[in-house]
Amino acid sequence: DLRSGNMRCMQLVLEAMKLQPCNPGFADGRNAILLADSLLNGAVHANMIWEVFARRGLGADAIQGEANLLDDGVAGFKLPSQVMHSTATTGLDGFHLFPNPATEWLELAFPMKPQAFTLYLYDGAGRALRTYSIPAGISARISLGGLKPGCYFLGTGIGSARRVIKY
Repeated sequence: DLRSGNMRCMQLVLEAMKLQPCNPGFADGRNAILLADSLLNGAVHANMIWEVFARRGLGADAIQGEANLLDDGVAGFKLPSQVMHSTATTGLDGFHLFPNPATEWLELAFPMKPQAFTLYLYDGAGRALRTYSIPAGISARISLGGLKPGCYFLGTGIGSARRVIKY
């Protein structure tokens, strides 16, 4: 239930505070939470933790910079390869979009996607605006250049679509 999930999260954060270095930065805090999950739960929540941090710019490719400075870090949205390969995907279930909201491009990551396929970008009325040919593999980058700011949807043309915010 929701309370037990919230309590588990609070427990991980509190335990992570004991494990992180003095004067930690954001990446230090992320690493401490991952370590706490590993020590307390055998890392059963590691994939979800990575996905949440990656959506917010603290992915595997993020650079912390100095822990006491705010403007020298670099956001990173990539998942570690062990997270991307951990679960099978059917259709577009489980794929990751980042950054979202986006400006000019979107990075897509698929836990497992061995075949090439086509994605469509739809407006709010369901009209297909763009078509993207996605090559075989586990990641792709698509351009949003030239689109007006707003809400769009990305899908395969069959089944569900994912919301994309362009600003």
